[in-house]
Amino acid sequence: AGALIVLAVFPFWDYATSGLETGLCIAWLGTIWWLLVTLAPGRELPTAIVIGLGPLVRPDLGRASVVFLVAAWFIARPSRRRTCALAAAAIALPLAYEVFRAGYYGTLVPLPALAKSASHAAWSRGFRYLLDFSRPYAIWIPLAILALLAGVALHRRLAGRRELAIVLAPVVTGVLLFVYVLRVGGDFMHARMFLAPVFAIALPAFMLP
Repeated sequence: AGALIVLAVFPFWDYATSGLETGLCIAWLGTIWWLLVTLAPGRELPTAIVIGLGPLVRPDLGRASVVFLVAAWFIARPSRRRTCALAAAAIALPLAYEVFRAGYYGTLVPLPALAKSASHAAWSRGFRYLLDFSRPYAIWIPLAILALLAGVALHRRLAGRRELAIVLAPVVTGVLLFVYVLRVGGDFMHARMFLAPVFAIALPAFMLP
Protein backbone atom coordinates (compact mmCIF):
# COMPACT_ATOMS: atom_id res chain seq x y z
CA ALA A 1 0.00 0.00 0.00
CA GLY A 2 2.78 2.44 0.82
CA ALA A 3 4.33 2.02 -2.61
CA LEU A 4 1.21 3.50 -4.19
CA ILE A 5 2.16 6.94 -2.83
CA VAL A 6 5.57 6.80 -4.46
CA LEU A 7 4.02 5.60 -7.72
CA ALA A 8 1.24 8.19 -7.77
CA VAL A 9 2.95 11.40 -6.60
CA PHE A 10 4.66 12.85 -9.66
CA PRO A 11 7.60 14.62 -7.93
CA PHE A 12 8.97 11.20 -6.90
CA TRP A 13 9.36 10.43 -10.60
CA ASP A 14 10.62 13.88 -11.52
CA TYR A 15 13.38 14.19 -8.92
CA ALA A 16 14.48 10.56 -9.16
CA THR A 17 16.12 11.46 -12.48
CA SER A 18 16.91 15.12 -11.81
CA GLY A 19 20.56 14.65 -10.91
CA LEU A 20 19.90 15.95 -7.37
CA GLU A 21 20.30 14.00 -4.14
CA THR A 22 16.64 12.94 -3.81
CA GLY A 23 17.15 9.46 -5.26
CA LEU A 24 20.13 8.90 -2.97
CA CYS A 25 18.08 10.03 0.07
CA ILE A 26 15.31 7.57 -0.74
CA ALA A 27 17.77 4.76 -1.43
CA TRP A 28 19.53 5.38 1.88
CA LEU A 29 16.29 5.52 3.87
CA GLY A 30 15.10 2.28 2.31
CA THR A 31 18.45 0.62 2.95
CA ILE A 32 18.70 1.54 6.62
CA TRP A 33 15.13 0.42 7.23
CA TRP A 34 15.88 -2.91 5.56
CA LEU A 35 18.99 -3.21 7.76
CA LEU A 36 16.83 -2.50 10.81
CA VAL A 37 14.22 -5.08 9.79
CA THR A 38 16.87 -7.77 9.21
CA LEU A 39 19.13 -6.82 12.12
CA ALA A 40 20.63 -9.94 13.68
CA PRO A 41 23.58 -10.71 15.97
CA GLY A 42 26.84 -10.10 14.13
CA ARG A 43 25.40 -7.46 11.80
CA GLU A 44 25.39 -4.55 14.22
CA LEU A 45 28.66 -3.01 12.98
CA PRO A 46 27.82 -2.65 9.26
CA THR A 47 24.33 -1.53 10.21
CA ALA A 48 25.71 1.21 12.47
CA ILE A 49 28.15 2.39 9.79
CA VAL A 50 25.47 2.67 7.09
CA ILE A 51 22.98 4.35 9.42
CA GLY A 52 25.66 6.86 10.43
CA LEU A 53 26.05 8.03 6.82
CA GLY A 54 22.92 10.19 7.01
CA PRO A 55 24.68 13.58 7.36
CA LEU A 56 26.81 12.74 4.32
CA VAL A 57 23.77 11.91 2.20
CA ARG A 58 22.12 15.19 3.20
CA PRO A 59 22.84 17.14 6.40
CA ASP A 60 19.23 17.15 7.67
CA LEU A 61 19.24 13.34 7.48
CA GLY A 62 21.43 13.36 10.57
CA ARG A 63 18.11 13.32 12.43
CA ALA A 64 17.24 10.07 10.70
CA SER A 65 20.60 8.61 11.71
CA VAL A 66 19.95 9.40 15.37
CA VAL A 67 16.44 7.91 15.34
CA PHE A 68 17.49 4.73 13.55
CA LEU A 69 20.55 4.27 15.77
CA VAL A 70 18.31 4.48 18.84
CA ALA A 71 15.89 1.98 17.27
CA ALA A 72 18.78 -0.37 16.45
CA TRP A 73 19.96 -0.12 20.05
CA PHE A 74 16.49 -1.08 21.31
CA ILE A 75 16.52 -4.12 19.02
CA ALA A 76 20.08 -5.34 19.65
CA ARG A 77 20.52 -4.14 23.26
CA PRO A 78 24.34 -4.33 23.16
CA SER A 79 26.49 -3.94 26.24
CA ARG A 80 27.72 -0.50 27.26
CA ARG A 81 31.16 -1.12 25.80
CA ARG A 82 29.70 -2.47 22.57
CA THR A 83 27.35 0.51 22.39
CA CYS A 84 30.28 2.94 22.58
CA ALA A 85 32.13 1.03 19.85
CA LEU A 86 29.10 1.03 17.55
CA ALA A 87 28.48 4.73 18.17
CA ALA A 88 32.10 5.48 17.30
CA ALA A 89 31.77 3.45 14.09
CA ALA A 90 28.57 5.33 13.18
CA ILE A 91 30.07 8.81 13.56
CA ALA A 92 33.57 8.06 12.23
CA LEU A 93 33.00 8.96 8.55
CA PRO A 94 30.75 12.00 9.18
CA LEU A 95 33.22 13.29 11.78
CA ALA A 96 36.16 12.81 9.42
CA TYR A 97 34.32 14.73 6.69
CA GLU A 98 33.42 17.48 9.16
CA VAL A 99 37.12 17.91 9.97
CA PHE A 100 37.88 18.05 6.24
CA ARG A 101 35.14 20.61 5.62
CA ALA A 102 36.31 22.79 8.52
CA GLY A 103 39.85 22.74 7.20
CA TYR A 104 39.12 23.08 3.48
CA TYR A 105 36.10 25.40 3.42
CA GLY A 106 36.61 27.11 6.76
CA THR A 107 33.02 26.44 7.88
CA LEU A 108 31.32 23.90 10.12
CA VAL A 109 28.11 23.73 8.08
CA PRO A 110 27.44 22.89 4.41
CA LEU A 111 27.63 25.87 2.06
CA PRO A 112 23.95 25.55 0.98
CA ALA A 113 23.00 26.04 4.64
CA LEU A 114 24.70 29.44 4.50
CA ALA A 115 23.18 30.34 1.13
CA LYS A 116 19.64 29.44 2.26
CA SER A 117 19.99 30.82 5.82
CA ALA A 118 19.03 27.46 7.28
CA SER A 119 19.59 28.68 10.83
CA HIS A 120 16.65 31.10 10.61
CA ALA A 121 13.03 30.05 11.14
CA ALA A 122 10.54 30.78 8.34
CA TRP A 123 7.43 28.93 9.43
CA SER A 124 4.95 30.89 7.30
CA ARG A 125 6.93 30.23 4.13
CA GLY A 126 7.27 26.59 5.16
CA PHE A 127 3.50 26.18 5.51
CA ARG A 128 3.00 27.78 2.09
CA TYR A 129 5.48 25.25 0.74
CA LEU A 130 3.45 22.47 2.41
CA LEU A 131 0.22 23.70 0.82
CA ASP A 132 1.93 23.84 -2.55
CA PHE A 133 2.78 20.17 -2.10
CA SER A 134 -0.40 18.87 -0.49
CA ARG A 135 -3.04 20.56 -2.64
CA PRO A 136 -2.22 19.07 -6.06
CA TYR A 137 -1.89 15.52 -4.74
CA ALA A 138 -4.13 15.61 -1.61
CA ILE A 139 -1.25 13.76 0.04
CA TRP A 140 -2.86 13.90 3.49
CA ILE A 141 -5.64 11.53 2.40
CA PRO A 142 -3.47 8.47 1.60
CA LEU A 143 -1.22 9.21 4.58
CA ALA A 144 -4.25 9.23 6.90
CA ILE A 145 -5.52 5.97 5.39
CA LEU A 146 -2.10 4.34 5.75
CA ALA A 147 -1.87 5.53 9.36
CA LEU A 148 -5.22 3.88 10.07
CA LEU A 149 -4.21 0.63 8.35
CA ALA A 150 -0.85 0.58 10.10
CA GLY A 151 -2.54 1.16 13.45
CA VAL A 152 -4.90 -1.76 12.89
CA ALA A 153 -2.06 -4.04 11.78
CA LEU A 154 0.06 -2.98 14.75
CA HIS A 155 -2.80 -3.66 17.16
CA ARG A 156 -3.58 -7.09 15.74
CA ARG A 157 -0.18 -8.57 14.98
CA LEU A 158 2.68 -6.63 16.53
CA ALA A 159 3.37 -6.35 20.23
CA GLY A 160 7.11 -6.81 20.82
CA ARG A 161 9.78 -4.19 21.38
CA ARG A 162 11.52 -5.10 18.13
CA GLU A 163 8.43 -4.62 15.98
CA LEU A 164 7.54 -1.33 17.61
CA ALA A 165 11.05 -0.01 17.04
CA ILE A 166 10.96 -1.10 13.40
CA VAL A 167 7.60 0.56 12.75
CA LEU A 168 8.14 3.76 14.72
CA ALA A 169 11.68 4.58 13.55
CA PRO A 170 10.79 5.68 9.98
CA VAL A 171 7.57 7.38 11.13
CA VAL A 172 9.36 9.45 13.79
CA THR A 173 12.08 10.22 11.24
CA GLY A 174 9.53 11.43 8.70
CA VAL A 175 7.78 13.67 11.24
CA LEU A 176 11.07 15.23 12.36
CA LEU A 177 12.08 15.90 8.75
CA PHE A 178 8.65 17.40 8.03
CA VAL A 179 9.00 19.80 10.96
CA TYR A 180 12.52 20.74 9.89
CA VAL A 181 11.38 21.58 6.35
CA LEU A 182 8.53 23.69 7.72
CA ARG A 183 10.92 25.55 10.02
CA VAL A 184 13.48 26.45 7.35
CA GLY A 185 10.77 27.62 4.95
CA GLY A 186 10.75 24.76 2.48
CA ASP A 187 12.62 25.04 -0.79
CA PHE A 188 12.46 26.89 -4.09
CA MET A 189 11.77 23.63 -5.98
CA HIS A 190 8.23 22.22 -5.79
CA ALA A 191 7.81 19.31 -3.31
CA ARG A 192 11.48 18.31 -3.35
CA MET A 193 12.18 18.59 0.38
CA PHE A 194 9.02 16.71 1.36
CA LEU A 195 9.75 13.58 -0.66
CA ALA A 196 12.13 11.99 1.86
CA PRO A 197 9.76 12.60 4.82
CA VAL A 198 6.78 11.16 2.92
CA PHE A 199 8.81 8.13 1.86
CA ALA A 200 9.97 7.55 5.45
CA ILE A 201 6.45 7.78 6.87
CA ALA A 202 5.12 5.43 4.21
CA LEU A 203 7.87 2.83 4.71
CA PRO A 204 6.07 0.63 7.26
CA ALA A 205 3.00 0.61 5.00
CA PHE A 206 5.09 -0.97 2.23
CA MET A 207 4.47 -4.20 4.15
CA LEU A 208 0.69 -3.77 4.01
CA PRO A 209 -1.14 -5.56 1.17
